Amino acid sequence: LESHLSAELFDEPMGLYVRKNKGKDHGLAIDMDGHLSVNGLQDALSIPVLALMQGRVAFNSEVVITDDPDDLDQVTMRSSLEGLDIALPAPLGKIRDERVPLKIGTYFNLTRGARLSIDYEKRLSVDVWFDGKTLPFYLTRGEVVLGGKQAILSKKSGVALRGEFNRFDWEPWQAARAKLS
Repeated sequence: LESHLSAELFDEPMGLYVRKNKGKDHGLAIDMDGHLSVNGLQDALSIPVLALMQGRVAFNSEVVITDDPDDLDQVTMRSSLEGLDIALPAPLGKIRDERVPLKIGTYFNLTRGARLSIDYEKRLSVDVWFDGKTLPFYLTRGEVVLGGKQAILSKKSGVALRGEFNRFDWEPWQAARAKLS
C-alpha cells in the first residue's frame, strides 16, 4: 500500500505519501509536505492570534492511524517557521527570516483522550493530557513552560504553568493583548 497524491490545504499545495505504518502489522501512515500561509489560515479558522502573524511557511507532517484500540493515533507537524513574522514580545516573537523550529504533536484515542505537545525551541513548551470517553475532551493534567526547559506530562491532575526568564517586560505584552481585543 503506497500512493503519492497532491492536494490543497488552506489554499496551499501539499504533497501526500500514503503508506503502511512502519513497524506495525496494521494501520496507515500519511506523510505530508507543503506550505501554510497566515492568510489561508485566517480565511479558514477563527483564531485571534493569527492577526499578529504574517507570512508563509514550509511544513512536514505525519498522520498515523492504527486499528489497535490500545494504541494512540497521532498527528505530528514540524516547521522551521522561516518566512513567518510573529509580532509578539520576547520570547515568543520572531522575524520573518529567522529559523525557529516548531514541533507539534497530538496523540489521541477517542475512547481514552488526547495528548498535545508543543516544542517552540525553548521559547514555549506544552505537554498536556485531555481526558474523555467522548468529545469534547477535558484538560486534566500537564505542564506549560514559557522559556527554558521542556514541559513534562505529569501523572498528577492539574496543569502547572512555569516561566524561566532573564528579563520579562510586561508593557509589550499589554500592547499585543490590546491588538487582539
